[in-house]
Amino acid sequence: MKRLFAVPVLLLLTMLVGCGVSSPTEADAKQAIQKHISDGGYKIYKIAEIHKTNGQTGIRDGVPTYKYEFEGEVEFTEYCYWNGGDWLPVPRAVRARLLLGPTRPDENIVRMGERRKVSGYVDFEKTEKGWRYYQAGGLSFLKT
Repeated sequence: MKRLFAVPVLLLLTMLVGCGVSSPTEADAKQAIQKHISDGGYKIYKIAEIHKTNGQTGIRDGVPTYKYEFEGEVEFTEYCYWNGGDWLPVPRAVRARLLLGPTRPDENIVRMGERRKVSGYVDFEKTEKGWRYYQAGGLSFLKT
């Protein structure tokens, strides 16, 4: 009789524990990263693809959290240049010159549609309806 009682209890515990270890999906992370980019006023690139490199669960103020670390690529929606601290749109007068030929790989100029590798992380917090984007940071452009 004890065995018959133990089986349903073990099944219930397994289901509850299994439901508690979920993590945000790649789609959740991609959406959060794009929101972070847009909220920061960066309309010059969009997230093209990402893949998870690491993850970590935690608790903040009694709320379950998840740190989603990733690498991926952004696609530029405008001609841009690196000013030493940020990507900025290329002035119109310079664009015509860029169309004449390819830029050297060591130049800090990208064309519209060009992709660059990035890495970073997104923090999520667990709600009744699933994982919610909390903050993102550390979006770094990687050397190509």
